[in-house]
Amino acid sequence: MTNESDLLDGFHPGTRSFFVTGSALAVQRLWDVSLHDEPELQSEFITRVVGRCSLDKGDHVRIMGTKTLVREFDLYIDSDTHAAEHWKNERLTAAAIRRPSGNEALDRLYDHFFKEALDYGDKLSPTAHLHRMAPDAAIGNGEMWTCSLKVPATVIAALEADLTAGRVENISVCIKWSVTLLANEYSPVSASNIWGILPYKAGFLGEGLVGHVSSLQWRPKLGPVVLAQNLPPPPEIEKRKRGWP
Repeated sequence: MTNESDLLDGFHPGTRSFFVTGSALAVQRLWDVSLHDEPELQSEFITRVVGRCSLDKGDHVRIMGTKTLVREFDLYIDSDTHAAEHWKNERLTAAAIRRPSGNEALDRLYDHFFKEALDYGDKLSPTAHLHRMAPDAAIGNGEMWTCSLKVPATVIAALEADLTAGRVENISVCIKWSVTLLANEYSPVSASNIWGILPYKAGFLGEGLVGHVSSLQWRPKLGPVVLAQNLPPPPEIEKRKRGWP
């Protein structure tokens, strides 16, 4: 009898946070015409932070049925202002493109995870997406992986300010996915692991994951310290006010 582990290519449902470090960060300003695809939204001029991110602690991602391990992704950080509208459209698209795999037991298992992801997203609109785009020989693109995050506009503004002032080297992000499949569900957090992703042909939410940003943090670098003895002496009137001799 085929068990769930066999159907899932050796992966198992688990609970574990997904940690990435973002680097090579830059501020991007653009007129977001992609909102034209969503009639209820108006196109707008936005601020976005872009860069690269990598999984921490030697963790990797693998699409079930393949052997390729991935741990680096393009990073996009946008405002969560329209998270609900984006999720509504992604949900409709995902439901429209679902295709059976040809394996009845596997399709039932995928249906379970698909419903779990939808229920999770309907309770609170997702703010984290990990997506794979397959190679496209027609336009010369290779395989691309993207980690897209949505955070409050105030966080974007604070990160932009520190980035433009040259005070940020990298950021740390913790993500909780709606469905977590691990190569070793019992491994300690300190040990590396492999995250499984259901293949696109299963009709899941693309070749990727959806979830929420649990935390995003950075430590601004301090500027040069100015020692007191290097400061110019105050004028005479200020000396008298402070009781200086």
